[in-house]
Amino acid sequence: MYKPYKILNITTSMEYGGAETHILELSKYLKSNGIDIKIISNANAGDFFEQEITNANIEHITAPFHSRNIFDMRKAGKILKKTIKSFKPDAVHAHARIPAFIASRICRKLKVPLVTTIHGTYKISPLLKLATNWGDYSLYVSDDVKDYWQKYYKFKPAYITKTVNGINTDLFSAEINNPIENNIPLPQSAYADSPLKEGAFGRSFQASLLEGGVNEVDGGSSILKQFNYKS
Repeated sequence: MYKPYKILNITTSMEYGGAETHILELSKYLKSNGIDIKIISNANAGDFFEQEITNANIEHITAPFHSRNIFDMRKAGKILKKTIKSFKPDAVHAHARIPAFIASRICRKLKVPLVTTIHGTYKISPLLKLATNWGDYSLYVSDDVKDYWQKYYKFKPAYITKTVNGINTDLFSAEINNPIENNIPLPQSAYADSPLKEGAFGRSFQASLLEGGVNEVDGGSSILKQFNYKS
């Protein structure tokens, strides 16, 4: 009898961000291909990505993996341990240092492989280096990220490999005809040779501008400059 793989993703939060989008799209893709997925993070019911997760029929469990407070870390550990025992995942996949640190001892005790994805370069100190655990296998998102961490941890080639941030072509599609310029009156220079074009990405960027109130956000002009806007 076929038994689907089970993956438990753990991370600090599921707010807007590159790592969060990576986790969301990866989880949705695996779910659509028959992999049983759960996500544990500090996201609350009603948060945008939390809604995306539940809309994809993926269970989200809230735990304070974002905090270095010892009591929060113990609470997160208890929630993780309970979830592992009930869900029985084939692997736990941590996407940040705090979740990986909390999971390392629990996964080792329960004999569950721990995989980590290194999404960026972060502050390092003797204490943080001691408290960082990259698990049984690590993925990195770019060569510069690998080079940065290789200086401190000397990863063995057999236990680390490069991954990519896949693009959801149903969401980021130039074929969806809903130009952002119909809704935000900016000069054409703001759209020329930039991501501010047709498609769902344009609508997403538009929503971000409108929700944040680009005219009121400090540094809003610098955001527009990234997209070739010249005032």
